[in-house]
Amino acid sequence: MPSYRPVNAVLRALKVLNVVNSRRQSTVSEIARASGLTSSTAVRFLETLESAGYVLKDTSNAAYVVSGKVLELSSGFEAYREMGVIAGPFLYALQREISWPSDVAVFDRDAMIVAETSRSESRLFYPRPPGFRAPIMGTSLGLAYLAFCTESELQTAVEVSAQVAEPWNDLARDRGKLQGVLARVRECGYAVMSQEYSALVYNRAIWAMAVPILLAGQAIASINVTMNREVSENEATSKYLASLQRTAARISQAIDKARHPSG
Repeated sequence: MPSYRPVNAVLRALKVLNVVNSRRQSTVSEIARASGLTSSTAVRFLETLESAGYVLKDTSNAAYVVSGKVLELSSGFEAYREMGVIAGPFLYALQREISWPSDVAVFDRDAMIVAETSRSESRLFYPRPPGFRAPIMGTSLGLAYLAFCTESELQTAVEVSAQVAEPWNDLARDRGKLQGVLARVRECGYAVMSQEYSALVYNRAIWAMAVPILLAGQAIASINVTMNREVSENEATSKYLASLQRTAARISQAIDKARHPSG
């Protein structure tokens, strides 16, 4: 149940956007009628959506159409669904091989969205269901991704995370330190969960390491393995890193095949 009452203005603006999106083009009167608003109210929302770049006005006939920017609203969700379906079998195979659970996640500004997990079948059960947002600066999933992502994604992650007062986001407020951390990830081939995140979320009992899932040398997701503190970093890299990297490569190949079925 939401902790706040819905903001009616936002709900009405989304309804207007949905009406415009459902038609090839619509006039103000058609949009007002379909959304149950007065024409003047519909115009206010349409001009707001136009200012934000989500709708366009055809001056030749005063009709509104959606812009290409609306595709951005679904891009994260589609990547999340695609990655979860394709990565699932590989996660469970990895869990059977090494016993410890894994998550695979995709980028979303200041977080990595868990697309699939094998935690439910593991001896180490801390629920992190698909859809869980893992903070990008505090988790191995996030740092592994940032080390191999585009510059624009890195900039977005830094700008958004720096505004959130969590201890692991201090990294976003110190660009030099962040660059050093990411350089180490690139050198070692893996990232580890921050001590601050481990302490706050797991009482230091749990940690994780992660590697990126790359396509054409660029991160499209990341995959981790989560362990208790009895397993040292040296032991984990010796026993599990190669398996984790092989799994990441297999997921990458499966994603590439799904996107280019005739290739």
